[in-house]
Amino acid sequence: QYAFTNEDTSAGYGEDLFAELEAMIEEGDLLKRYHSNGDSENFERELRENGIKNIIYMGFASNMCIIGRRVGMFGMQQRGFSTYFVPESSAAAETGEGWNSGLFHEFTTSLIQHNFPGTISKTSILNALGVN
Repeated sequence: QYAFTNEDTSAGYGEDLFAELEAMIEEGDLLKRYHSNGDSENFERELRENGIKNIIYMGFASNMCIIGRRVGMFGMQQRGFSTYFVPESSAAAETGEGWNSGLFHEFTTSLIQHNFPGTISKTSILNALGVN
């Protein structure tokens, strides 16, 4: 399991993860990767070395991370991975008056559903993990 974030920069945003994720990283249950500094290449290599062919995306800005990142759904699908999306476990970077509307996330989810076969419900993920 991987957690992607931005590298600590002077910008002051985007590098913090939830304390629970940081604890999982410290315990070795989760690997932290950064969108910059070559970690996306390490991510792809590690997946291939471990025989991982399927990637489930959740917990990120759907309109930025899925579309705009090398490790996003579009990029990883082009590299031969099967990609899946959990809309209820993600959000989008909304702007202006639409911030609370969820409009960008709704649009991005629709775009993803039209381009990828795999949208998975949050309930399905929790059931598969044995969490009720």
